[in-house]
Amino acid sequence: MVDKTNAIAVSNGYDKMNTFELLDTYLDKHLDYQMLSTEHEEGGYNKENAMVTMEHELAAIEKYMLKKVENIEHVMIRKDLALEQVKSAEGVYKKHLDFLRNKRKTIENAWTNLEDLIITLVEGFGEEKKNGHISLNKDSITYTVYQSPGSLEVQNDEEIPDRYLKLSTKLDRARLRKDIIKDGDTDYASVPKVKRLKIK
Repeated sequence: MVDKTNAIAVSNGYDKMNTFELLDTYLDKHLDYQMLSTEHEEGGYNKENAMVTMEHELAAIEKYMLKKVENIEHVMIRKDLALEQVKSAEGVYKKHLDFLRNKRKTIENAWTNLEDLIITLVEGFGEEKKNGHISLNKDSITYTVYQSPGSLEVQNDEEIPDRYLKLSTKLDRARLRKDIIKDGDTDYASVPKVKRLKIK
């Protein structure tokens, strides 16, 4: 028997339907087929031909539903492969990221050590200014060591006033630091001076 499913599918638009539309159409057609099978033939009406036509339509819908299922399986396989690729890439990128983080830390530590060395040299050979800064001129470059407020250091969390606590009961370190810089250290927190280096 010649396969008429493709022609039937195209003529009825089954090839354009999504999975849910095909399923609805199939259920409707199958119900019609069941009803047709219980009908009695009347004058001029060929029940057998009608049933054969409907069987071809059901076969066409089944064929395209199977294609949709195969496509879904294909998509799922591609999804799994893509996830595996992403997981592999994550591992590679993580290694590179860890390497870059370590390299950044090494550079930061090297600069800190160099900065400490320069500060020591400026303090040892520089000239103290009226504002308390110590400067050293070298090859048209001026190195200046000065003090400015550093990071907040909390000695006792329990004694910190409520006004420095945010709604989440989290310490408002920025506000506390700002007030201590303005008003001075307290019994519960302080902002010690740290040495900075300015190069012009």
